[in-house]
Amino acid sequence: IEQLERTCEVSEAKTHTLTTANDGLKDEVTALQRQLEEVQSGLGAETATLVADNRRLRAEVHMLGDERAALDRRLEEERRRRFETEKELAREVEKVRDDLGSEIERLQRQLQDAERAKSATETRLQDERYDRGVNS
Repeated sequence: IEQLERTCEVSEAKTHTLTTANDGLKDEVTALQRQLEEVQSGLGAETATLVADNRRLRAEVHMLGDERAALDRRLEEERRRRFETEKELAREVEKVRDDLGSEIERLQRQLQDAERAKSATETRLQDERYDRGVNS
């Protein structure tokens, strides 16, 4: 009986120790659950902030894409205008070259005509001097 009583006492002591340890573990679990809830709450708020930031950044990227597309269109339009202007200038330069070429040819013909007229006049003057010299 004494041995049984001692075994009971030991069992009660062990039960008390285990109950105390179990209560301590329950308290730790409760504290950890509170910490987990706080972390999850913080993560929820942080996630909401990140989601909002992500949406804002996506909107900005979309807007920048639209701006880039508009700038690309403007650049292409400016290139097209520049190309057309260069073509027009090339046509005008060619026309001026043609006009100047025609004018130079006309002036060369006038110069040749003037040189022939001068030569004819000099020859006529020489002939008249000769005729005057012979007739004198």
